[in-house]
Amino acid sequence: MINHHTLTPKEAMALLAYKLEEGGQYNTYNVDASISAIEACAVFREYLDMLPIEISKLLLELTTASRHGSISLNKILIQLSIGNCVETAAHQINSILNHNVSNKILDYKPLNEVQELSKIDKINLCLALFTTIHDVNDGLQNINKYLGSLSEEDFINAAKTKNFNGDSILHIAASDSDHRRITSILTPIDPKKRLSTIIQKNNSGNNVMHIAAMTDNLESFKAILFLIPENERLKAIKEVTNNLSSVLYLIPKERRWEIVNEKRDNEISLLDIAFRNADCLILEYISYFLPNEYQADISKLIKLSEPATSNHSSLFKNDVTLSDKNSPNMISSQCNISEIGDLPKKPQWTMPRKKKW
Repeated sequence: MINHHTLTPKEAMALLAYKLEEGGQYNTYNVDASISAIEACAVFREYLDMLPIEISKLLLELTTASRHGSISLNKILIQLSIGNCVETAAHQINSILNHNVSNKILDYKPLNEVQELSKIDKINLCLALFTTIHDVNDGLQNINKYLGSLSEEDFINAAKTKNFNGDSILHIAASDSDHRRITSILTPIDPKKRLSTIIQKNNSGNNVMHIAAMTDNLESFKAILFLIPENERLKAIKEVTNNLSSVLYLIPKERRWEIVNEKRDNEISLLDIAFRNADCLILEYISYFLPNEYQADISKLIKLSEPATSNHSSLFKNDVTLSDKNSPNMISSQCNISEIGDLPKKPQWTMPRKKKW
């Protein structure tokens, strides 16, 4: 159990916002706030009372961004005390934290006895801060502060631990346009264990690569891709969402060639890997997601690969999104279209002969 008296205001507010949203109607399916949300408010009030008056006053005066009219932390707490929506309050506190993330008052350290956090507390605090604060630099500091001393096994556990939305710190970092948080989380993990960590899905059925692709944060996507061992990258891009949307399908069409042809230092591209493995199936799979102007290039690669794969199977395995069935990029989930002949003609109906008596 975390001793709130040893927390900074940033940590205490992040935990409050996290508990409020976790205990709201969306997650509990109950119009009344959960007991945990009510308890979180009481604990935070106690925390404020423990702080020096001048520090507490400064915190209560912090406001949200003023784009749609600002609201202070003090007013949010008053509204909570009269029964206002806990989820609305959570989002408002999140806004205060993100708007004031560089304010030194949030990093004030109470002068009470220092408590060494347990592994579970470190993981939960880091997750709460990732869930509420989106600043990349703050996230990098939190990775080092809470997870830096963990063993590899505990670090992987921290990377897989999920919040009330089923999102881990990896899912959250994947939506960054800046790749530094996702790189800092994946790099300490043994390369052989990275893919199994990355393909963990959230409550919406999306893994880390899906989120980077669908949010158009392709720098983060590329960072993830090149941190996966070369021999597992082709498998990674074929992972599908719960709606059977593949990774390549989720990437904007005009950026797909860039992704499959990307090279870094001594790292070869996805196309190079498929060609080197003489894998006609994966080359055909990739080609169906690319704009027409790149089809000729892929066809040449397929032809060059064919001698080594003359006996390759005509079956694809869970390859293509069903939601793309009407697009020109749609391929059958069962057949290699290069091996399909003309479709059988529909038999013509004829009048049945009368039976002889």
